[in-house]
Amino acid sequence: MTISLDFWMACASCVVAIVACLAVAVLTPRLQSGQTVAWALVAVPSLGIALWAVHFTALLAWRLPIAPEPDIPLTLLSIEAAVVASAFVVWLGRKGHLGGVRLVAAVAALTAAVAAMRYFGIASMRLVPAAQFDYPTFLGFIAAAAAVAYAALHHAEKWLMSSSIGRRVCAAALMGTVIWAVHLVSITTARIAPSPFRPAAFTSDAVALGYGVACGTVLLLMVVCALALVHARTAQASVMTDRGFAG
Repeated sequence: MTISLDFWMACASCVVAIVACLAVAVLTPRLQSGQTVAWALVAVPSLGIALWAVHFTALLAWRLPIAPEPDIPLTLLSIEAAVVASAFVVWLGRKGHLGGVRLVAAVAALTAAVAAMRYFGIASMRLVPAAQFDYPTFLGFIAAAAAVAYAALHHAEKWLMSSSIGRRVCAAALMGTVIWAVHLVSITTARIAPSPFRPAAFTSDAVALGYGVACGTVLLLMVVCALALVHARTAQASVMTDRGFAG
């Protein structure tokens, strides 16, 4: 199988992953505040879509010997897996740092979501029967995804809640790059052969779709983060005002 990598599409996927990690740092204090439900309704779909977008754009970054034709229902299933996993992790982490059974459950949920996205992602591109799973490689990919999920969830609070903005950005860049790399190499879990019945070249529609998903996801995360920061400033100003009146 001859494949090549679209450098700029891969960079777009990496940017989505890094911005998503920064969004986690911004949204976590809001999710652990007194308005958990309200912010969960905002954060869960946003983070779930971001998780899916990293995988989807990383998949489109590979130029395969068979052109993809995205199937909307299967694509929606892969998005649903990411959103459900995000909701479960947010629910587990609503009371603070994840540990013990809650950490194991969160890692299992994210790993299952990544596996589902991997399966439905390939299926949604209508690459079958040209695509066949390499199960040993797939199991290795799942193990790597579980290890990354564990490291991110176990250390996220310490890394992303640092008082230094520079450390937060560096931590988000490191975590985002690792997460992106795991999604990027996921294509190695499938053996894809050329098809005489399908064009081998990527169409402009597939390229535009990839960049559209990346840009739309980054914009969504930026809006959500801006709302969270404004809410935090407003809450802080209200507290200071109340203290002024009390004094």
